[in-house]
This record gives sequence, C-alpha cells and structure tokens, in this order.
Amino acid sequence: MFIPLLPTPPSPMHVFQDGILFGMVGAYDWDGGVLKEGAEGRIMPTREAFESEFPQELKNHAAYLGYTVSSVIVGDWRRLYVAGAPRFKHKGKVILFELSNNGDVNIAQALNGEQVASVFVCVCVCVYTSLDV
Repeated sequence: MFIPLLPTPPSPMHVFQDGILFGMVGAYDWDGGVLKEGAEGRIMPTREAFESEFPQELKNHAAYLGYTVSSVIVGDWRRLYVAGAPRFKHKGKVILFELSNNGDVNIAQALNGEQVASVFVCVCVCVYTSLDV
C-alpha cells in the first residue's frame, strides 16, 4: 500500500461573500493569473492586465501567479484581491489589486520577496485587525 508523505499543495481558491477567486497557476505559460466567478459572471483578466508588476521583458517564466489567493476588505469597505507568485524572479511576489467587472486590474500594492528560494508566498493568510479596541 502506498501512503503519500508529502503535504497536499494549497488549493488556489478563495470563497468570499459574492463569489470565488481561483488561482490559475498554469495560465499564460505558467506566468499564472486569476479567475473570478460570481454574480456578475466570469471575470478573467488578460496577461497584459498584470504587466505593470510582471513585465514580459523580465522573462518571468513560471512566476506561478495565483499559487495562493485571498481577499481583504479595506477601510472604505472596498475589496482588494490578493495573489501570490512564489517563483517571480526566484524570490516571490504578492500583489493586492482591484478587479473590475470587465477584467481591468488596478494594482494597489506589491510586495517582493527578499531571499532567493525562500518560498515567499507559498501560503497567504489575511488577518482582520481592528483599530477600534
């Protein structure tokens, strides 16, 4: 009998109030991407939608954008989506972005990993913190 000893990779899927955000790690030659399925239908940004943070000239082969996905609600009650790309430039990157109903992406913040092979963003956890305590 064979028993796998390795942990299962994280599921690139995040369920929120009005839909589901899927990570599409293998999309666009493994550069990756996201897909949102919700009440307004299916929204899949193009490769070019993330080009400001993942430029083609860097040859980001296998950045794996969408390896981890989540979302947060920020101060003015708007939703920011979170996606991790653990192999971006061999150091990893996390982006927080808005996604319009027509697939346009507005990057709110980008965080870069600092150490080669550090598996930065292999797991992404969003935590609510309240400043009203």
